[in-house]
Parts: sequence; C-alpha cells; structure tokens
Amino acid sequence: MRVEEALTRFIYKGACISTGLGFTGYSPTGQSLWEGAANVNILSVELAPNFKLLKDSWNMNTNVWLRECIYKRVTPKGKKPGFWSIMTTALMSSVWVSLYFDIHKNDCFHHVFPQHGIHVGSYMTLLLAGFITVLSRLCRTNIRPIFLAAPGTSPSAFKRGYDITGTIFTILCLNYITPPFFLNTVRGTLRVWQATDWYGFWLIFGGLACFYSGAEKAFKSFHPLQGADTHTTIGRQLTMKNQTSDGCHCD
Repeated sequence: MRVEEALTRFIYKGACISTGLGFTGYSPTGQSLWEGAANVNILSVELAPNFKLLKDSWNMNTNVWLRECIYKRVTPKGKKPGFWSIMTTALMSSVWVSLYFDIHKNDCFHHVFPQHGIHVGSYMTLLLAGFITVLSRLCRTNIRPIFLAAPGTSPSAFKRGYDITGTIFTILCLNYITPPFFLNTVRGTLRVWQATDWYGFWLIFGGLACFYSGAEKAFKSFHPLQGADTHTTIGRQLTMKNQTSDGCHCD
C-alpha cells in the first residue's frame, strides 16, 4: 500500500511539472530543477536513519505547512518546542487527513479508503508517530553525542552502528504504525498488533519510560566533556535546529 501511495505522489509531481508548477531554478550544470513539485523521497522513507528524516521525506509540502503554521505557533514565546508542540501537531495532522479522505471519499481514493466519516486509522497512526518523534528526539539529544567523533575525524565504527540501529528502529516503527492507516478499523489493527506481540508499544513507550525515569542523566554522564567543547557545541546547535524544524509525519 505504501508503494501505491508513493506512485500516486509521483504522478502528482509529473502533472505539476507538465503544467509548469514547482520549478525551482537550475542546477550548476544547467539542468532544470522541479523540487517544488516533489512530495516524497521514497528512498529516504524506506531507509531513513531516524524518524525525523522519514517524516520530512513523506508528504513534504504538507509537513512544511504543519511546521510553520502549527508546530511553531503552539510553542510559547521564548520556549523551545517540546512534547505538547509535537503532539498538538500530530493531532492536527490526524484531523487534516481524516477530513481529506472524507471529502474525497468518492474520488480515486475510494477503492483504497472506502469508509467515510472519521478516519480512525489516521489518528492511531499519526498520534503514535508523535510519540515516536518525542522518543527519537530524546535519543538524538542523549545518546547520539556519545558516539560522535571529534571535529575533523572520520566517524567511528560505533557511530556507524548507531546509525544502523537507528535505521532498524525507524523501519520497525514505520511498519508498526502503518497498518491502522490503511485498515482504518480498530479491530483489524488490534489483530495485526497482537500478531506482532505488540512490539511497537514496547519500543515506543518502553523507551519513553526509560528516559523519563531518569535515564537522561545516565546517558549524559557518558557525553564527552574534555577536549570536545566544540564538538558538544555543534551537537547542541544541531539538536536545537532540529527541534525548531520538527513537524509531524502526515499522511
């Protein structure tokens, strides 16, 4: 089903390009670019090293709107976006998708989503995606700095292992939260999750419980403190940048 969704977006992109929409200039070699019409990067979705990159690579233009109009605006002035900013954006994303499929229930999506009314699957999928986003941010802030190499040096084998682990985690989470979106039934979704021994809930909420029960201090005790001030500063700057650009995975 994800392949069908992705192919639909590629057709949209081709339609936009054929009408002249989405032009973003020329490459250094003179090739015309149409990134404004792009709405999915399938390779980054299926093999994303972290959940943020996955979100940014699927339904990209809608995610920009969610980030600028919801995520940043619900954050109190002078404070960094946090848990409630992420979950509010996830809820708004769920409402948007549910309304979208209800409005278009008689068009080309009808054979994929025959039900109408509240699209309960979108709430289940996208709210879970919000919790995964929170967990991914905590991992990036508290675990990733442990494996970062000093500035000017090549990544270590431990950093590569961290990246591979992140890719596996992202794939597992994506495959767990996708079924409710396409099944759009609570009973059918619970059957799928039961058949997988509820592993997604163990990963997501077990990880959140670990961090909120005091694991943050334990991980930070392994952060490089001496001879890596610049390295730590860069890591914090990247983390702050990501916090201001996190939206919520939509559709």
